[in-house]
This record gives sequence, C-alpha cells and structure tokens, in this order.
Amino acid sequence: MPQPPIAAPLTPPLTAPPTAPAIGPFIATPQMRSGAAAFRLFNGAIPPTLSIRDQIAVAVAERIVLQKLAPAARIREQVLADEFGVSKAPVSEALMLLEHAGLVDSAAHRGTHVAAMSAADFDELVAFRLCLARDFLPRFAQAHTSQDAGVLQQYVASMGEIVAHDAQAFDFVELSDRAILYIALRAGNGRIARTMSSVSLQLLRYFAMGVRNVRQRRELLQRWQATVRNIALRKPEPLLSHFEETLRLRMDETRAALQAAA
Repeated sequence: MPQPPIAAPLTPPLTAPPTAPAIGPFIATPQMRSGAAAFRLFNGAIPPTLSIRDQIAVAVAERIVLQKLAPAARIREQVLADEFGVSKAPVSEALMLLEHAGLVDSAAHRGTHVAAMSAADFDELVAFRLCLARDFLPRFAQAHTSQDAGVLQQYVASMGEIVAHDAQAFDFVELSDRAILYIALRAGNGRIARTMSSVSLQLLRYFAMGVRNVRQRRELLQRWQATVRNIALRKPEPLLSHFEETLRLRMDETRAALQAAA
C-alpha cells in the first residue's frame, strides 16, 4: 500500500520563541492533510513510509472513526489478513496498537471488537480533554506568534468553506478538532500534545454526532471565530472560559445525539 510523501514532522519548542520556527505545510495548511485517524495515531508526524502493521492500523482506524465499522462490531483477524494479503501476525500487532489508542477492545475468548460508545465514556474523555486544555490554552495564549494566529485563521477559513455542506460534516468537525491539536502542539508541552492526539482520536466519533446539521456547524464556526479573537488578546482567562463554554455546548449536542441513537 504506497503512501504519499509527507512533510517533515514539527518538533515543538519548550516555549514558543519570539520568532516561531517554520511550520511545515502538513499541519499549517488544512487542505494538505492526511486521514483523520493517521494524523492522530502518529501525533501529527506521520513517517514517510509505514510498516505493514501501521498500514493496517491506519486503515482499520479510519473505518472506526468514520463509523464504517460500527461500535462494538467484531473484528476478525483472519478477515483482515486475507484482505491485506498478509499473515495474522501484523494484523495482531495493528490491533494491539489500536487497543492502546482506545479504538478497540480485546479479551480472551471474546476476540476483538470496536470500542463501544456511551455517554459515560464520552463524559470521561471530555473531562480529561478539559484538564489538558487548562494547561496548554493559557500557554498558547501568552506565547503564540503571529504565524500561529495566521495558521488558525486558515483553519477557520477552511471550516467556513464547507460549513453548509452536510456531506462534509465529518471534515468540518475534523478541521475544528485539528485546530485544537495545533494549539496543543504549539503550546510547548510535547507530552500533552501527544496525549491530546490520543484523546482526539477517541472523541472524533462522538463530536461528529453533534454537528450533523448546518445550524450546529455554523454555531461552532462562530465560536471558532470568537476563539481567534480571544487568542489575539493574549489573555488566558477569556480564552479558557470561552473554550469551556464551547465544550459544554458541544457536549449537550453530542449527548442529545447519543440519546437519540440509543
């Protein structure tokens, strides 16, 4: 399975310097982006070539995130091995990677299943994400550069281009979430940025449920436009307060969708 060339990964500085280092187009330009799952599995730094294990992991993860594999669906190793024309060994390794990423569950005598979705799981993931945001958002508010602000404006502009198209609802929420990952990456704490990628991977399925109509997407776009204005103020408190309010609204929409789907 050949892979397209990917721009060199960006290693964030401990604190953003007065003049930011060059930002690779891979993360800076929303139009030049990989699949949603691959980006998060490799923390925004996908290697130029992937092992067989990683190719299988990316393919299965994409199906899970896009819900082409339904929550709690059985994943049979032999079926994947036949599909990819490999032995079961790299398939098992790929599923172990996805289990570590929180996308599948494995148990003896039960096999491997897509991780189930529930309101309780969603609430735990959001609470964890908020704890992380309370660290990286203030850092970014105070240390971001004009280049960072320009990148976020690109993301918001790209969201605006597709906000009215239901067929691109997932692309819209993926861009919104990727912008948050960009902020975490540039805030300077690499461990938090990597953890955010993992949490984001698990939350995408949930957040996509809460932006299925144009009204929901327009509201989120407006809040992102306000986020960019708050970032320009370089004041952590208004930015964090706005983020928490936005997160609460997204939780309400997503919980309602989960309840309707139950």
